[in-house]
Amino acid sequence: MCLGCIISSAVPIIIAQPSDNACKGAWIAYALGFSLTIGSLSAKTIRISRIVASAKKLYTVRISFLQSLPPMLTIIAIDVGIAFLMQAKGDVAYVETDELSDEFGRVLKREYRCQSKGPFMNAFFVCNILILAFLAILCYKARKISSKFSESKYISMALVSSFQIVLLSFILILSSENTPTHDFLMISLMTIITDGSTLCLIFGPKIYLHMTSTQAMTGYEDDNNTAASTRATRTESN
Repeated sequence: MCLGCIISSAVPIIIAQPSDNACKGAWIAYALGFSLTIGSLSAKTIRISRIVASAKKLYTVRISFLQSLPPMLTIIAIDVGIAFLMQAKGDVAYVETDELSDEFGRVLKREYRCQSKGPFMNAFFVCNILILAFLAILCYKARKISSKFSESKYISMALVSSFQIVLLSFILILSSENTPTHDFLMISLMTIITDGSTLCLIFGPKIYLHMTSTQAMTGYEDDNNTAASTRATRTESN
């Protein structure tokens, strides 16, 4: 998951480079990074869902690491596959437009943009929105599990956050007039907010629990040491 966040967060840096390879590579990086992040959350979510289902039927189920891989690999295959289809069908293109020239034909202002539009781009967003909605439903079914035994609460918050951001970005891309500044700002906010919220929601509670448990353990050891020294003092006085 951390690797996915790192890859997708690098997309604004890649797409800012004025070249066709950077434009196409940015979409591959975003598809790979996003699918790794969501795929990791999907493996956790489906694992929790299976445990909840087995508990209702009163039987024990063990899910190994290899059994958790198929959902993640499926999401990676879908996203990366659609990203390659976008390039093959021309949905992603690097465009240079001369906006202003002088009387001698010399370009004074040129616009660079990574243009993304077409049916496969729409399919990319729709597939991810449906995947996030499905995973959010699974987390909702496991909402009654205590956070002491499961991450379902924080996973569902991360999934709902990603679902809202991706859905809003898709609507804005379809409804607004795309400009290079608008596209770059949209991609930057979408990646940074999605990755940042996911990392904070998944690792924030772990860090807090580790800090509080360490403090509690330190206090427990101090109490034991105090009690031991008190008993030793009483023994010496007797």
